[in-house]
Amino acid sequence: MRATLQDGSYPRPMLCREHWISLDGTWEFGYDDDDEGVAARWFDQSASGPFTRQIRVPYPPESPASLIGDRQIHPVVWYRRRIPRESLPNGRDGHRVLIHFGAVDFRAQVWFDGQLICRHVGGQTPFTADVTQAMAAGTDEYVLVVRAEDHPDDLEQPRGKRALRLLEQPRFRSAFDLLMLRAQLGLAPAEIAAWWTQLQAVAPEQRPALLDTLTKPRGPASLAGESAVDAGVAAPERSAPRRRRRRRYRGPA
Repeated sequence: MRATLQDGSYPRPMLCREHWISLDGTWEFGYDDDDEGVAARWFDQSASGPFTRQIRVPYPPESPASLIGDRQIHPVVWYRRRIPRESLPNGRDGHRVLIHFGAVDFRAQVWFDGQLICRHVGGQTPFTADVTQAMAAGTDEYVLVVRAEDHPDDLEQPRGKRALRLLEQPRFRSAFDLLMLRAQLGLAPAEIAAWWTQLQAVAPEQRPALLDTLTKPRGPASLAGESAVDAGVAAPERSAPRRRRRRRYRGPA
């Protein structure tokens, strides 16, 4: 589509390129729970077995809008898109063919016609793959493959800005929930790691009750239901708030 015919679908309308296509839409998709895809060369153009489902990009597989809506944890997923040859300029007239990714969470690898083009780390930042040199002549279509890896139990992995009210609804699902809990309670990383070990050792249906136990207040106020004053701890005295003296503006002297 030419920039002069921009219909509002280009993600950066003020920087629209003259020739571009959108890769949003239906992609082939597959889970890789055993992390065997690289060794099995799922990125080859002839690989067909692992891509048994379809997903609507840019929606994540957990979203119903993606046509999958699977909220289980799958650390490694693969995407594949076949692109007709006539859709790309094939690097003619000195032009380069770039594929822009708005975000791939968290580690990404990109193959084009079986060649590894780029790697990227960081689910909050965009990146670009230059596929000009990988475009083979005489083919009817190109094959773009993306491997995305995201481990929710990695406590050192950066996360997005999301708020979870775990104290009101303690539904433990992943280490990310514990990270949010750490932010709410001000806990040390070592203590969060110990909680993670305890929660992983029990059945999923028992985790909310265990999390309730771990998050109960500790100290004199929680002993036998006694209040802080009854346990011999003096309550802090509160001083009356000081009234601020209002100054009147008298104007220049």
